[in-house]
Amino acid sequence: MGEPVFSPDGQFMWAGDGWIPAPPSSTPQPPPQSDTPARCGNCGTITHPSAETCPACLAPIQIPVVAQQPLQATQPVITQPTMNTKQRVGQFLNQIRNLNIDSTSFAPEIPEKKITNSLKKHNDSTRFQPNTVLMMIDDTVWGSGKDGLVVSSRGIHWKEIWEKPGSMLWSSDVSCITGFSLEKKTLYASFGGIPTKIMVFTGVDKDALFTIVGILNEMAKVINCNHPEFQRIHGVF
Repeated sequence: MGEPVFSPDGQFMWAGDGWIPAPPSSTPQPPPQSDTPARCGNCGTITHPSAETCPACLAPIQIPVVAQQPLQATQPVITQPTMNTKQRVGQFLNQIRNLNIDSTSFAPEIPEKKITNSLKKHNDSTRFQPNTVLMMIDDTVWGSGKDGLVVSSRGIHWKEIWEKPGSMLWSSDVSCITGFSLEKKTLYASFGGIPTKIMVFTGVDKDALFTIVGILNEMAKVINCNHPEFQRIHGVF
């Protein structure tokens, strides 16, 4: 007679025609292996999952193997690199560049003479520097660059014909640019939600201006000091 077959919990023993309470024993019982009933491969009899031999034909019982699901490949998490202000502004200005609008020019293709003429008109190196210029809208007849709008990584700078130049940084001690709008050919910028007249264009096509201002307005929603994205990258020009 072979070794007795016990239930997984060790409380019952197989008697050949059924389970009976196991006699007291100090021999440790094997730990439970599975809750799935085993089937004899010889005669097909369903047996207890812990049975090692078939109670009907005494053939060895193969332990059922539970199929495991293949491990799913983990997709790598791609972290987008942090853009500084110059890169973020340039991303929006590229939309204008692709429109090939007359009177607009973009760094680094802006003629040096135009930048020099514009700098002379503004005469404020603390707010307007050559290496920060990203786009220029020339509003002069002869293309000198003395009048018009300049977008830089630091803010916007404007000069209307017969008027004094002005500028506003993306972040300032007083207020922030939060949007742009256009009425006929008059450009307005919102500082803290209050529209303020910037300049009146004379030589730039009206339809082109509406397109440009629309893109600048979307840009201002991101590049303003109240936006969390700007606060995260602020200070890197």
